[in-house]
Amino acid sequence: ICLLLLVITVSFYVASVKYRGAKSLIEPKKWNLLVLSFCSLRSDVLSIYNRRAHNLTPNIEKFFSQGAYRLENGLNPHPWTSLFHYQSKTWFRHSPNPGAFEVIGAGTKGFTRIPIREGRIGEGKNFATSLGSFRDQVLQKRSMPFVATAHFSYMHYPYVDRVNKEARWDRFLTVLEKQRLDSYLNQPQDFQDKLPLLLILTGDVSLVGKNKKTAALYKKDSNPDRLLGLVANQDLIADWKASSGFDEDVAILRKIYDANAEYMDEFITEALNLWGNKELRQNTIVILTGDHGVMNMDHGELTHATALYDQALRYPFMMRVPGKTGDVVNISGQTPLSAVASMLKRLMSGELRDHQVESFLIAQAEPVMVLRDCANKLRGLRVENKWKYVVRIADGEVSLYDLEKDPEEKLNLALQMPKKVAELENLYWENHQRFSKLPTRKCTPGLVAE
Repeated sequence: ICLLLLVITVSFYVASVKYRGAKSLIEPKKWNLLVLSFCSLRSDVLSIYNRRAHNLTPNIEKFFSQGAYRLENGLNPHPWTSLFHYQSKTWFRHSPNPGAFEVIGAGTKGFTRIPIREGRIGEGKNFATSLGSFRDQVLQKRSMPFVATAHFSYMHYPYVDRVNKEARWDRFLTVLEKQRLDSYLNQPQDFQDKLPLLLILTGDVSLVGKNKKTAALYKKDSNPDRLLGLVANQDLIADWKASSGFDEDVAILRKIYDANAEYMDEFITEALNLWGNKELRQNTIVILTGDHGVMNMDHGELTHATALYDQALRYPFMMRVPGKTGDVVNISGQTPLSAVASMLKRLMSGELRDHQVESFLIAQAEPVMVLRDCANKLRGLRVENKWKYVVRIADGEVSLYDLEKDPEEKLNLALQMPKKVAELENLYWENHQRFSKLPTRKCTPGLVAE
């Protein structure tokens, strides 16, 4: 009996200390978390969501091709918020696991961003100032429990200064498109009727002061954030639409966005693969997600916060667990961004285990999702991936779309289906208070939302 007890004790010690095998029998594995979030990343620009994007994001598709979870209908009902607006700056600060380490990007406006190249000095020792320093800090802390969260603005405006540095758009644009783009960038003063486009392309707020319609505003309020909100101004967008070559402008804008997506797929691959570190690969859950989409002139809208079309509401979400094999688990319910934030918080604290993720996200789906735009000009519902109902508050104009038959929301059925309109209007008022789930954050009408 003594000999048997000794053998058991030694075996248990070797397994728990050297191989950590028996330890997992009495304490479920706690994972590291790597969360890579992209601002304004449309789901349909990723090939894993849309075969049209087949050549744009092959590395992301390959990484999440097995043993992964994917949200088919990740929808942000208030498309100006980020995943990180639902959490404090340091998610582990008040965690039950005080030894945990967090790496996040430089803090701006209450959330974090990480530039591709070296940026300004971070706010504290745990802040990364570039993707390179983010990598270095993660590798340095690979033996500790950690969460590494990054929010990239690479897909956000302005586009050309990022793409052009890598000479990416040369492969996407025709000769005539390149000539047109060069003329906009080199002589923007000659194209005053294209101000929203010029602001998106360049981020040069001084152009506002040179435009007849906005010069007075520029003198009165030179706040760059406020003035960049003019990219969503419908009067200025109407001027752009009426200008020569508008259709060609939109084609250029969308191609530049695709070029950004292709480059994103390249530079993020090393992070997805945890920079080849074996220890990290064994112990780290990898998540790639977004916060909302962007319109790129679908339905005549340029940005995202002022629209309630699916192009603005949808966000991608993919999660891969080490050692998990088999087909991708697709979760089809309408899943708000708040559900992902809640899941991450629970994973970090140990309340939720990786094998419970699917059931948790399914339970968090919202068959009836209340929608609101940033400027509080629109209210609406998205119901069971079937109906989209939107009311313009100023004049009561109603839009109704059958999402199964018309996923691009081109055919307004409101006049043809008055009974359905009345039903959804009643349903809205039964559920409208649920919009209070919005995190505490101001959204100033007219600003370009983050």
